[in-house]
Amino acid sequence: MLNNGFLLGIDPGSFKTGVAQVTPQGEVLNAEWVETKKLAEALNLLCSDKGLPQAVIIGNGTNTQPVHKVLAQIFTAVPVIEIDEKHSTEQARTLYWQLNKPHGWRALLPEGLRVPPEPLDGYAAAVLVKRYLEQNKSRD
Repeated sequence: MLNNGFLLGIDPGSFKTGVAQVTPQGEVLNAEWVETKKLAEALNLLCSDKGLPQAVIIGNGTNTQPVHKVLAQIFTAVPVIEIDEKHSTEQARTLYWQLNKPHGWRALLPEGLRVPPEPLDGYAAAVLVKRYLEQNKSRD
C-alpha cells in the first residue's frame, strides 16, 4: 500500500545507516539510525507499520551501492532518488538542535560547541529529504 504521507530518507554508512521519515511539507516525523547489517529488517518493519513511502531519498556517499541493493529488494514500486550528501552531517547537527532544544547547561553553550548526545545519522537522512524537497520546490 502506498502512503503519500511521508518520504523516506536514507543516509548510508558502513556500520550505521540513518533513516528518517519526513512529510512532503518538510516536517520530520522520525529520525533514527540502524545498524547497516540490519537495515532490510528495519525497513520491512517500518513498511509493515507505516506503509510505503512516497519516495526514498538516499545520499550518494559512503556505502551507497550496497544500500541501493537492499532498497531495490524492498521498494520495487517506489522511486529511489540519489542526492548529494555533502555537508549533511553539519546540517544534521543544526537540525538536531532545532528539533531538540537544549536545556540546562547546554543552552548556555554556543551551538558550535554543543555535542548532541546521540548519533546524527537519522538527522542527516532528514536533511537529505529536506534538500530534495527544496530542489523540487525551486523547479516548480
